[in-house]
Amino acid sequence: MSMNEFIVPFIRDVEQGQQKIAELTKTLLYNTYPNLFELLDFYNDDIFLEPLLFTYFTSKDVNITIEQILYGYIEFEKRPKTIKVFSDHEGIVYLPKIGYFKTNRKDKYLKLYKKETFGEYIFYDDYELVTYEFKDILNINDTNIEIYQYNISLLEKLFVDKNNHILNVDIKNTVDKHFTHLNNAFKILKIYYPMYYNRILKVTKGVVLFNGHGINSFATMSAHGIAFFNVTDDNYDEVFFIEDILHQCGHIVFSALTFEKQKYFVIDPNLPLSILNNYKEDNRSIYVVFHGIFTETAMNECLDICYDLNIFTGKQKHELLGRFAFILKRFDIDIKNLNNVKIYKKEGLNLFVTFMNVFERIYRKRFPEFAYIDITNQPYNFDYRKYLKLNPFIKQDKRKLELV
Repeated sequence: MSMNEFIVPFIRDVEQGQQKIAELTKTLLYNTYPNLFELLDFYNDDIFLEPLLFTYFTSKDVNITIEQILYGYIEFEKRPKTIKVFSDHEGIVYLPKIGYFKTNRKDKYLKLYKKETFGEYIFYDDYELVTYEFKDILNINDTNIEIYQYNISLLEKLFVDKNNHILNVDIKNTVDKHFTHLNNAFKILKIYYPMYYNRILKVTKGVVLFNGHGINSFATMSAHGIAFFNVTDDNYDEVFFIEDILHQCGHIVFSALTFEKQKYFVIDPNLPLSILNNYKEDNRSIYVVFHGIFTETAMNECLDICYDLNIFTGKQKHELLGRFAFILKRFDIDIKNLNNVKIYKKEGLNLFVTFMNVFERIYRKRFPEFAYIDITNQPYNFDYRKYLKLNPFIKQDKRKLELV
């Protein structure tokens, strides 16, 4: 099955893109913090792909220290005996690769001291000892992908609405509610969509599950390696996560693949899409739409597999079908928007043709069934409750047919 996955010809390009991103961060660290750089393993790209490094170097008014971000990546024997750390508005000191230290000091700089015993630390506020509760890193099962358990101070400014206002989001409770759904979704991808799953593991360092209004799920180069999933509905389960993992982690994959994005286009890919279609209301750039087509290719290909193999049953299968039809329609629109050979270099055209071939294969296969699905009441993000209003779920057993 994996050899049918569209990602196969581009695996090496994804890996090379990640290496180039790591080299960029490596150079930046060397030039700005040479003493700290000497404590790190130069050959371990995992260090230089730490997502908070990207946020640190692209943010203004940073409170967390660079030593705090990298401390867990330094071999224990080489770690400085003391560093300055920041305790956020919840009193949490977060150290990547180590964990969370929950203190009673909020929005304060503290001193961390390393004890001789591995894994033991003490904190001081000036000369006063600070007590804490320790919480270990939480990973998705059988992976090194971290599930962030709190709204880390460096990431807070990424949760913004369309007017660039910072939003309050709930992370801790969202993780508690959906941990199992998320793990199940990753397990399904591992079994039924393995090549793409493996690319996700290569580029994704962490995920954030949050509940917040006025913002969509997202991924950003400002925190490259983290996928942010907006889980606004308590009823979301594996079907939602399958789609959103393919989508948001797909953006991380594609950012690595097309890190040198001018390599794929004859024109400036940051130009607005409207120069091609004259549709002024669509304010996306050409490159953003190209990103979208990549993730739509993955979503459609994987959902097609899940539907054929009956991975889900009952209402979950009904929801999967609705999401599938919805994404295929969006796929159709975006393919048409970028179906212009004059804008691509050879590498870009190869990618686009691959995307289009997947679209045409699935569209021909699914059109007879999808022609009867009504998604005219859908907002920007798929809403299963709205879908049910126009496409009732029919529960069938040996005794009766029941509309639910």
